[in-house]
Parts: sequence; structure tokens; C-alpha cells
Amino acid sequence: MTESSRANDISDTPGRGNGAFRPLLWLALIITASGNVVASTADLSVLVNVAFGLGAVACAAVLIVHHYRYRRRNTVQEGGIRLNPPSPRGTNGQDTP
Repeated sequence: MTESSRANDISDTPGRGNGAFRPLLWLALIITASGNVVASTADLSVLVNVAFGLGAVACAAVLIVHHYRYRRRNTVQEGGIRLNPPSPRGTNGQDTP
């Protein structure tokens, strides 16, 4: 197995990269959305409002991308749900025909 194929195996694994990244993104989203509400109701500068708004949109976008990149792939097989189906790769790391 070469280094590049080993790196692809690691990056394709569902559920990788979760850790503390998502909770911190959720916290940042809550803080920026709250800051946007406060900036809107307190008649602060428009630049402050836009900065909080862009921060909230960026956090939401990163959360969505992270969700779709690391979600579990479900397959229905013989009437049941099977989580994390086996890879279609052969024993040598190559795709099976």
C-alpha cells in the first residue's frame, strides 16, 4: 500500500475529524448570531452588524460542509439498516471490478 492510497483510506473514513471542532463551531455560531441580534437592536454601527452576520453565515456554512463530509453512510440491506458498509476496495487497496 502506497502512502497516497493510505492517506485516501484515512480521509475517506466516515466519522473522522469530529472531536472538538464541531462544538466550537456551534459555540461560534451562537455567539455571532447573538452578537448580530444585539447589534441590530442596539442600533450599533452597520459594520458591526455585518461582521457578526458574516461570521454567523461562515460558521453555518462550515458546519454544513463538515456534516456532509463526515456523515455516516447508511445502506439498506435485506430489510435492515447497516451502518458503515464495507469498502468496495479489494484486499490490495484497488477497486474491485
